[in-house]
Amino acid sequence: GRCSCHQVVNAAERVYHFVTSTENGLGIDADKLLIFGQSIGTGPASHIARYPCNCLILVSPFTSIRDLSAQLIGKWTTSWMLPKSYHPKQSANDNDADTAPDL
Repeated sequence: GRCSCHQVVNAAERVYHFVTSTENGLGIDADKLLIFGQSIGTGPASHIARYPCNCLILVSPFTSIRDLSAQLIGKWTTSWMLPKSYHPKQSANDNDADTAPDL
């Protein structure tokens, strides 16, 4: 099936809560957690780092979802994506930001 950004973020949040939960999880202290993300995984990792953790490690983070899509899937994908002139800072409430979050 298809996987959406929302599903990926929800799965990452469920893993975080399982790892840190003392009731039904592993009970690991959040202050000991290292959140790691590589390439496209830096998006969910950055989201999870909003929760308490020791540090966030990003390896080869993407700066443009348009460029990452073209590299991984093919340049044809950019034709139906946001225009290059799109500026996410001008649309702070938009969920379709073209760049990775500022950290």
